[in-house]
Amino acid sequence: MNQETPILQVVGYQNSGKTTLITQLIKMLKEMGYRVGTLKHHGHDGDALYDDTNKDTNQHCSSGAVVTGVISKGQLQITNGDNFSLEKLLEMYRAFSLDIIMIEGFKNESFPKVLLLRTPEDEKLLYELNNIVFVISWYHPLPNSQIPVFSIWDEIGYLTWTQSFIQKKMSSKREHLNLQSVLRFSKRDAFINKGVDIVENNYYR
Repeated sequence: MNQETPILQVVGYQNSGKTTLITQLIKMLKEMGYRVGTLKHHGHDGDALYDDTNKDTNQHCSSGAVVTGVISKGQLQITNGDNFSLEKLLEMYRAFSLDIIMIEGFKNESFPKVLLLRTPEDEKLLYELNNIVFVISWYHPLPNSQIPVFSIWDEIGYLTWTQSFIQKKMSSKREHLNLQSVLRFSKRDAFINKGVDIVENNYYR
């Protein structure tokens, strides 16, 4: 995975508002000119995508293909018999030259997280999860929290905070890429200079 691409997770229990928040963030980031990719963990029973039991691609899988794909009118479905790890999925996303990746779910991963709390019973996630950057609460502001907390009704507050957080991440990404460019050109110049020295030494012998 391209480690310079910022990743932000949105986590919480079912019906806590994860998808609504992500759609808000996508619209905001698109208006800022960013290319956004999203990835959702389907944690419920049943297949996440359409049933292809009697179609050609299912025959590919049942015949032993490790991975199959079907594309139609800009839509792509990929099936992997070995199951995808999040790391492999993020590696695939490199091909799309994204500025940021938003992940819905995968709450046990270690990327920066926005946690949505719908009821006080959900607060156990504060102790079970790591790398929570801020919380959105449906019921009260959690005054003793060491993490920034926003009301679900404070849309301007949490969107502004997220915008600032992502801009800092994007700035760090640009600085990292600039450093890589400097190092790459430094190595190239060192190689060229070494070549010139060799040529000159051979010439003056």
